[in-house]
Amino acid sequence: MTWLYSLIFAGLVIAADSGSTHTYQTDSSANTSQIANQQSLDVEERFEQTYPLTPDGRVRLQNINGSIEVEAWDRNEVHVLAIKVAETAEALKNIEIDIKAKSDSITIEANHRGASNRSVSGQSARSTQVRFYLKVPRNAVLDEIGTVNGAIKLSNMANAVRVSAVNGSITATDLSGSTTLQTVNGGIAVGFARLDANSKISLNTVSGRVSVTLPSNSEATVKANTLSGRIENGLGLRVNKRLVGTDMHGKIGSGAAQLRLNSISGAITINRTGGETNALPTVDLSPEKDDDDLENDLMSGLTGLPGMNELDEKAKAKLKTAMKEAQVKSGEAFKKAQESAVRGQRSAAEARKGEALTAWLARSADKETAAMARLSGANWFSGAKWFGGANWFGAAPSLHRQTGTFQIKGKPKVIITVTNAFVSVRSWNRDEVRYVVSETSGVGEKPEAEIKEDQSGDEINLTVKGDKGGGSTLPSIRVDVMVPRASDVRVISDGPIRLDGVSGNVDLTGSEESIDVRDASGKLSVKNTDGRVRVIGFSGDMNSATRDGEIFLEGDFRSLSSTAEDATVTIVLPENANARLVSTTPIFTGETSDKEDVTELSYGSGGPTYNFKFNDGRLVVRSVSVFNSF
Repeated sequence: MTWLYSLIFAGLVIAADSGSTHTYQTDSSANTSQIANQQSLDVEERFEQTYPLTPDGRVRLQNINGSIEVEAWDRNEVHVLAIKVAETAEALKNIEIDIKAKSDSITIEANHRGASNRSVSGQSARSTQVRFYLKVPRNAVLDEIGTVNGAIKLSNMANAVRVSAVNGSITATDLSGSTTLQTVNGGIAVGFARLDANSKISLNTVSGRVSVTLPSNSEATVKANTLSGRIENGLGLRVNKRLVGTDMHGKIGSGAAQLRLNSISGAITINRTGGETNALPTVDLSPEKDDDDLENDLMSGLTGLPGMNELDEKAKAKLKTAMKEAQVKSGEAFKKAQESAVRGQRSAAEARKGEALTAWLARSADKETAAMARLSGANWFSGAKWFGGANWFGAAPSLHRQTGTFQIKGKPKVIITVTNAFVSVRSWNRDEVRYVVSETSGVGEKPEAEIKEDQSGDEINLTVKGDKGGGSTLPSIRVDVMVPRASDVRVISDGPIRLDGVSGNVDLTGSEESIDVRDASGKLSVKNTDGRVRVIGFSGDMNSATRDGEIFLEGDFRSLSSTAEDATVTIVLPENANARLVSTTPIFTGETSDKEDVTELSYGSGGPTYNFKFNDGRLVVRSVSVFNSF
């Protein structure tokens, strides 16, 4: 998982009398009074004013807590509605709306005066907010529109747009100009009315989905990258699964416009209106990259994010190292780091004007895991305008990488034994087996991984013994193994296991961590104790055994046998399934006709028999139509 990336970019996005002359609606059914009444907090105050602006004037807005909605209209003026909300009248007085209006530009900022240690910790900050609703000239330039905590919505803008959020989604419809949208925790959904030849589109998120809809006549060069997610497109372009991450590169028509999409932990979807009707032809431009291009792939996704252009080469080198380290971390570390990042994001923006930021960061660092503590003190963003030269994080941890390659002639048998590490096995189109062992360590620390390898003909044995490091319960080592699609694989590990796209005899033995299998085929055996098991898109024969770990199964099973003590096994059957299910405990389908004594069910013509043996566990059956509805 990419928790470190989230942490590094946690703070990248960091303003009353009423003179209402127009009725303002944020959507087709809600007016401003209805919006205000939706607030659950106690005290509200409205600020509403209109300012003249040239047709292509610049609009800037910075918020801390609260959403932003911007809609284009055919008037040469900006209508500002700000709804301030707080718990008390006293707290409400501490929120100021600062506006600097000129004939060709307007700058709006929500300022929270009197920020104390309490507000830095987040309690007061979350209970005071400002919601902005703007109407601007259609050809105005949206320059530096941003909020820390809140969603952003845009519509009908015909000129350049630059928008940032930290905790919140970004939604835009009917855009026409160059567009830069970026968020840390949230998705991005954009629809374009037109794509000009000189347009440059950059959409970046750390944790969230990116979805884009283009006009059918769009001509653009498209690049998409995600480290932990899938890429779907209605353009007919090839999607490439790499050793780390997934990418796509292609051209629509002449490729005049430039479209860059990046998500660290989330899917990317690209479609065009009208489907293939009158659509321009596409050309795949994806190179056959070697895994040594990983560093460039990682950094390419960062160029559109704020502050990157202001980093010196030394800082970029540290960032590149830290990005690669991010792939090592998974599971609980990602969750904890995101929670820490959220706290840091909220504090970073508010404490720019307060005196408590340094002390708060120090206290937060003390409470994090050992892996987080290794970050304390690094000057990642010195010189960046959003940070004012502050020393935000600690010295960067080091990444050590060891690799090995085995040439094969036939179908390989790969045996992987790993202790205290995450294991990922993926297929590729090469007649060789390659492993990459990545390990993070603190400054001055030596790598702890012990690696033993052996090859006898087409049989390969790889043993990696890791160290949990720093008293953390999480492994600091990741083992990536690439094998030909037709391979026999055996993995024994006490850490998380992931296997993708392998066809052959697969034997996976885990313990208390998760086991994930995607798009595999052949014969599959999975054994676990308390860790979750998830098998999706499998075709062939399977048996599984677990003690208390939940099991999720989806695929086309020729035969299936599953044993569990107290766990729930969920199987998703295709629409036209032909199978007979036999369980030692009652079968649950979620239908009102479920009976406590039903231990056998038949679907279709019966087909193969799937056997499930439980102690106190149960079998849950779902159809693929129900599964796809979630």
